[in-house]
Amino acid sequence: MRKTLKKQEIDAIFDAYDNQEDVLNALYKLAFPQWDDIKSLNGWPAIGKEAGHYIMKKFMAFDRTHHSAVFNGGLWMNNGFSTHDGQSLEPWDLSTDNCKVEMMARSTAAGRPPSHGLSANALH
Repeated sequence: MRKTLKKQEIDAIFDAYDNQEDVLNALYKLAFPQWDDIKSLNGWPAIGKEAGHYIMKKFMAFDRTHHSAVFNGGLWMNNGFSTHDGQSLEPWDLSTDNCKVEMMARSTAAGRPPSHGLSANALH
């Protein structure tokens, strides 16, 4: 899947949350709309250089405000999208072409997927 990101949607995510893991999960939902149904993810979504730098700067500013005791932007550096794999992308493009996704099995008893607690710490 490929899509072009917009500054406005990225800004809205950072404005909506006070916790860096919530921001990270919301950014992953841009790449994987079915994020809550994913059991495992192997590989990193790729992002164009300009969008990658923009998100990194947003995370650094966000952390200075909301998480002053952590390395600013560290969660994004460790778990964010790859700009190396995005070298062939347009500046604001996002691609999941190199990601292998395993979806959760649907619960037949409740008719909905089980809760899996997938978070930024469970990536890759």
